[in-house]
Amino acid sequence: MTACLDAWAVIAWLEDDPAAAQIEAHIGGARCCMSWVNAGEVHYVVHRRTDRHTADRVIAQLRADVDLIDATGSRALDAAAIKASYRMSYADCFAAATALEFGVPLITRDPEIIAAGISGLEVIDLAGR
Repeated sequence: MTACLDAWAVIAWLEDDPAAAQIEAHIGGARCCMSWVNAGEVHYVVHRRTDRHTADRVIAQLRADVDLIDATGSRALDAAAIKASYRMSYADCFAAATALEFGVPLITRDPEIIAAGISGLEVIDLAGR
């Protein structure tokens, strides 16, 4: 795997944001990973903005292009340890924990993740800060 995606990155990709080409390069060039928790975030955002059918199609596309990582008990505890140390949402902690577990950079635009400065986590900042 070359990188881990968070929900912000996937939403930017879906919306053909200026950062979409950068995200596409990671998705198209090699396998990326993403926590199922963050995939769930993508689903609810798309569902809220459109409908359930569209959200289901987006997840089917993600399953084809990205390694979706289960939220096991061990991974939940790793995310909880990050949550205990940093001011971030629990879902963001799953993204960080997944990237750390696989030793790959986390692709995001999420200001909480970027500002956290998590030890050992390489962040690819889509906002270019």
